[in-house]
Amino acid sequence: MINKYFFIFFCLVFYNACVHSTKTPTLCRGIQTDYNNDIPAKILVLPCSLWPQKILHDSSFKTTALPKEITPMCNAFDEYIVDSFTDQPYINGFSPAAVKQMLAKKNQVHLLDQIKDLWSINYDKKSCPLCQDPAVFYKTILKNNTQWLLGLSNLAKASEYSDAILIPLIYSAQNLQFDDRGLLVSQRKLTTILFMVDVSNGALIWFNQRTATKSHKILKEKEISYPDFPAWQLVYDQAFVKSFWQKFPGMKQPY
Repeated sequence: MINKYFFIFFCLVFYNACVHSTKTPTLCRGIQTDYNNDIPAKILVLPCSLWPQKILHDSSFKTTALPKEITPMCNAFDEYIVDSFTDQPYINGFSPAAVKQMLAKKNQVHLLDQIKDLWSINYDKKSCPLCQDPAVFYKTILKNNTQWLLGLSNLAKASEYSDAILIPLIYSAQNLQFDDRGLLVSQRKLTTILFMVDVSNGALIWFNQRTATKSHKILKEKEISYPDFPAWQLVYDQAFVKSFWQKFPGMKQPY
């Protein structure tokens, strides 16, 4: 008979453990094993962008928000990052606005476009079914790509040799309407991702992913239409929270 306390302990350990195999990269969120004791000296924060739709594996994550909705969404994401780094004495680097300004002075703004283009890399999805996980995609497809590593190196040189790059991405932004067992639902759903990458070798230092939703519901009646969508700000309030930064290198975490 299995001791119940040992069984509970085993389940907790298993639940919190990273997934390792010879075919699958480590899937832990937060700080990666090789960087447990490292704090980057200077972090280059790239401007937020939308995850390339052509490399999505799961069509259920396809972004349906309009381009005019994505721009303020990314602005809110960038602002959230800057606010999170305020009064953090062990974190040093360049904000998205500072990055653009610095590159503009050096006539190298095109480096940002190159990074975005490289993220849209063509690859055979059938050869990597696990790449539907964004972190697996990065580790398997992008991390060791020669052009990607060159792009990281060029950005580091242009930014006074930053040693890490933080990449904020809108993975999915959706306006959804559906009938939920007699309730008409208008829902907004946002999935955000942050990758921090070592510019010297492309390795993943830290990453996290969060999904937030907000819905309006109305009882289905004859000739009643769907309710209005909730304001995106209500979704941001759920997405851009302090707990998203758990185990971020060098960040004071009072939560």
